[in-house]
Amino acid sequence: MEKNEKNKRTHEVLLTVTAIPKYLVHLHGIDNLTEFLLHNLGQKNCFNFSKAAYFIDNPDFDCLQGVAGFTQVESYQQKKNHWHEQEAFSAHMNESAFNKQVKDVCRCSLKKNKQPEESVIKELSDRLEMSNPEYLMWPVKYENHGILLFEKGLPEEADTHLHDALHLFGFCSVM
Repeated sequence: MEKNEKNKRTHEVLLTVTAIPKYLVHLHGIDNLTEFLLHNLGQKNCFNFSKAAYFIDNPDFDCLQGVAGFTQVESYQQKKNHWHEQEAFSAHMNESAFNKQVKDVCRCSLKKNKQPEESVIKELSDRLEMSNPEYLMWPVKYENHGILLFEKGLPEEADTHLHDALHLFGFCSVM
């Protein structure tokens, strides 16, 4: 990708990510806010995941729980922005096979049990049929940790902003 294209791509990602907080405020308190956020981050105009799964690792309750799943194949494809179609988007996500598969993940805490990250990530990626996934782990509220397991659709220069954008999950309630 030439420099001008990279700059346009980074600008597009930053415009998409910086618009998210207004939606988080507008829809705060809904049960599946994480699905809205993950769907937004996974889109082609943002971080372009082919698949992504978001988990919370809660050492206090000895639980690693799947929270939301996204695939391009099952992506919500309505005319309006999914943030503006709460009921239709929520119904769509309730029918998403991959989202259901991610939410079915419930195992002992990675952090509490001091398990090697690589083996747990391998177990999760095998269970979710993800090939060559990448992952990021970061601290969230209440001494918990967020884990994003993802396959990129295409390599992108704007990925440098992904780690910062993941902290938006801290504004979503889970469990």
